[in-house]
Amino acid sequence: MKEEEINKRIAELCGWNECRLVAKVVLSVLRDPVAYGIPPNGTYEIACLNYCADLNAMNDAEAYLIKNTTMMDYTNELYDLACKSLKEIKIWNPYGATARQRAEAFLKTLGKWEEVQG
Repeated sequence: MKEEEINKRIAELCGWNECRLVAKVVLSVLRDPVAYGIPPNGTYEIACLNYCADLNAMNDAEAYLIKNTTMMDYTNELYDLACKSLKEIKIWNPYGATARQRAEAFLKTLGKWEEVQG
């Protein structure tokens, strides 16, 4: 999944409303889309949190998991990603998962992850 889609899905699961992807044009060049939505208890649309790059944003998302699922499932997904990382880059660090890895584990825990075809 692309990061903007991951950010959009996590935002929706965490209570953001009317989430959508908006393509940005910077100096006449079309850039990757950004997720926008209305935050929980918010009244106007803003850019969604960047869950793929911000550990603080993922901390907020993990609070959602604590309320709505077992943390054991999430921990198992993080462990699986650490094992995959060990095979790919020869580094074992299950407790130092990046925000991107945590975002992937979050969506996999809730059954919302889609593998990229091709």
